[in-house]
Amino acid sequence: MSNAPIGISLERLLASVRWLEQRSRAVGLPPVLARLPMRWLCWHYCRMLQTKIVRMRRISTKFRRWVVVVRQMAAIGAERLEMLDLDKGLTDAVESTRQSLWELRDCCLEIDTMFAQLGYVSARLQRRQQELLQAISDSCELAGVLQAELSAHDNAVLARLRDLRAQELAACGPLPGG
Repeated sequence: MSNAPIGISLERLLASVRWLEQRSRAVGLPPVLARLPMRWLCWHYCRMLQTKIVRMRRISTKFRRWVVVVRQMAAIGAERLEMLDLDKGLTDAVESTRQSLWELRDCCLEIDTMFAQLGYVSARLQRRQQELLQAISDSCELAGVLQAELSAHDNAVLARLRDLRAQELAACGPLPGG
């Protein structure tokens, strides 16, 4: 999925805010007042980032819990023979989530670049963006761990099932006609 429409909309919004700032200065407003629309936009974006950071941390928490559950199931006797992700649906869902997170990361970096191109620098914005990028990175890393754990568990189950089947066949003796 491309972020092109989002990027274009953001560019237009930032260009409009920049134009408003320039017009405000042209009609005689002091620079501090003329800069208010850009500051408001930055403040609003920082609030959006904060909600995204909270969501990313929730996603990380869920991935962390799922990893623990998969590891526990691999250690319990009966569950050792249960496939967790036979059709790879969970792995695909985790991968889809991971791709969405990377797209969000790209969009975040693009917005940072746009603010920088307009000459607007904010320590608060930089902190929020770094927090979001770190939360996304953590979530993606945990997603990879979860995918690896699921795959390892299912591969181990398949190997055990094959061994059990081989033992059953060996216990039955040679097949008739063979």
